Amino acid sequence: STSGHGIDFSATTDLSGMTSELLDDYEEGNHTHTDASAGGLTFSYGNAGRYTKIGRFVIVSFDLQYPNTSDGNLAAISAPFSNGLNYGAGVVGWNELGRPLQIHVSSGSVYLMDNNATGGNNKHLTNAECSGKRIIGNYTLQLNI
Repeated sequence: STSGHGIDFSATTDLSGMTSELLDDYEEGNHTHTDASAGGLTFSYGNAGRYTKIGRFVIVSFDLQYPNTSDGNLAAISAPFSNGLNYGAGVVGWNELGRPLQIHVSSGSVYLMDNNATGGNNKHLTNAECSGKRIIGNYTLQLNI
């Protein structure tokens, strides 16, 4: 510990470009994902979203029920951290759409994507495609702060 404020790994060999060897940023918490699609949607939840943040790395899980909607905006929910958010990705472990989905994280928004889109091309889903469906998944974020 460095004066009681984190774990100091300075006895290890430095890598080129390393800026810190102090682990002083760890956090766990719950996160209620909100609509990031500009569709004004309100989700219901099977379980609260949860996250663990270790330095710049964040692991997030979610379980939400989409409302019934015909909104054509891209299906996007909020990430628990957006300040300095750079990128991330993940998977949907279970969903009521009946096909494999993946996660694309960009600029603080978590987008749902279809692995089995026409022609084999992955594509972002719309709110209407997720209408009334429960979706459970997880993703990681790499923060740039």
